[in-house]
Amino acid sequence: MTIEHPDHGGRVRLELREEMEHAALYAVTLFTPAGRWATTAKVDLAPEAAVPQCGEWTAEDPSSGPAPAWLARYASSMLAVLQRDHRAAPGSRWPRRILRWRAERS
Repeated sequence: MTIEHPDHGGRVRLELREEMEHAALYAVTLFTPAGRWATTAKVDLAPEAAVPQCGEWTAEDPSSGPAPAWLARYASSMLAVLQRDHRAAPGSRWPRRILRWRAERS
């Protein structure tokens, strides 16, 4: 197991994959003791752009079931904060990697 896999709760990792003039593409990975799920998400800074949404989650091991909804919601909120912060500070650098842990929520 990697350091990202927690003993309890869950971790979200965002890794910058592509930087564009007014957007960024992130690889998003969820980790729990039961499994690992991955997707991508685009954070768009255009004023009319919607809040970033994660794509379809893919499980590393299909027997782990679907991605935990509570952790997927947390990942979406992290992306929304990135969008808000970069709109407030145009020209700032996109974080290359963000890793956060959360206790399980129902």
